[in-house]
Amino acid sequence: TILFIALLAGQIIFAAVAFILVSGGSIQTSAPELENIFFILVPSLIIAGRLAGTALFKKKVQEAINTSTAQEKLNQYRAAFITRCALLEGPVLFAIIAYFITSKIELLAFAAGGILLFIMMKPVKEKIANELNIPADEI
Repeated sequence: TILFIALLAGQIIFAAVAFILVSGGSIQTSAPELENIFFILVPSLIIAGRLAGTALFKKKVQEAINTSTAQEKLNQYRAAFITRCALLEGPVLFAIIAYFITSKIELLAFAAGGILLFIMMKPVKEKIANELNIPADEI
């Protein structure tokens, strides 16, 4: 949970700083020649990151279920969860950078959508126990 909150906070703080710099006029950036490619690339990367992260996560969780001890299962689950988070966080950070380069608020909206997808992945004790087929009190 602490790692999840740290990753989430990093995305939110970076987005807020980029927004303040661009909207406040501190940074004058505009790259109209890149706008079209970013409007295709950003949502594609966010969708691909979410799908790839979920697929890898499910595969690694399935492998974790087949291990013997609860501690091993939890360690493998943690690794799978970090991978899943990273595969979504990367495209979100890319979207924020694309916003910073082009000053197009729509790209920041894509980043906000990615952050909402990230929030939906929040680890919950009962959910982890259910996915790993172990009692919640062993977590």
